[in-house]
Amino acid sequence: MKKILIVAIFGLLISASTLKAQDTTRIKQNETLAGWTKVKSSEVPAALRQELSKAVYSGWENSTLYRNASSDKYFVKIKNENGQTSTYYFDASGKPTKP
Repeated sequence: MKKILIVAIFGLLISASTLKAQDTTRIKQNETLAGWTKVKSSEVPAALRQELSKAVYSGWENSTLYRNASSDKYFVKIKNENGQTSTYYFDASGKPTKP
């Protein structure tokens, strides 16, 4: 009887720890995009497009560009060949800015 009770308690502890380890990335992604809207490549300002054509931003064409209407800032997340993601922020004139 003790063994059954111990196994039951152990199973309960495992299931409780699994509940705490749930993925919350969807919530975080939505929080970071509050106020930002996707921008089509045809809507990217010419000055920003010229800045993004530099080698450091290679691959931006395959990424999603976002615009904040209230601050008129843009950001893009670019994955490099190693799979690492870098985030860059710009103003409407293509000048790199801080977030």
